[in-house]
Amino acid sequence: PPRALNSPPPAYNAAMTTSTALSQPASPDSWPAVLAQIADRAAELDPASTWPQKNLAELAAAGALAWSVPADAGGTAIDPVELHRRYAACASACLTTALVWTQRDSAVGFLLGADPTPFTHDLLTHLAHGHIFATIGIAQLTTSRQHLPPQVVARRVPHGWRIAGKIPWVTGAPHAEYITCGAALP
Repeated sequence: PPRALNSPPPAYNAAMTTSTALSQPASPDSWPAVLAQIADRAAELDPASTWPQKNLAELAAAGALAWSVPADAGGTAIDPVELHRRYAACASACLTTALVWTQRDSAVGFLLGADPTPFTHDLLTHLAHGHIFATIGIAQLTTSRQHLPPQVVARRVPHGWRIAGKIPWVTGAPHAEYITCGAALP
């Protein structure tokens, strides 16, 4: 199940990646080959909305999961315009993989923009290396519930926030150790 940001990251998620993600340095030449392999599997993944486990492992091995994470947390933090070009190239190869990857990188972005916790650096490092998977659940703030009362509400409690409600859509929720959730204030 997803964890609170004030709890340490789990040790290792074998379903997310393989041991090659850490043992092989990212090669600048590996990106086209990774895209070709992702494209080869798209015909079976996209129509069935199958979890792209092999594709995510290949993204991790190529260093792509580190592109949105700062260098001081084990990432490579490439130029945002170049990162979006690579998202577009991935989407051209496999929409399912691109959706999962961009939702994961959105969680990274929210984590980078939040007040740091004692575990922020470790979370970012584990995300950069593909050891854990995080995603976002924010549709209830925008498209899923426009013009209706809030589905998720956050209330201040002594040591943080209590979130109550229903998140209608979270890409990859069954695979996530962390979900960045959006909530309305009362």
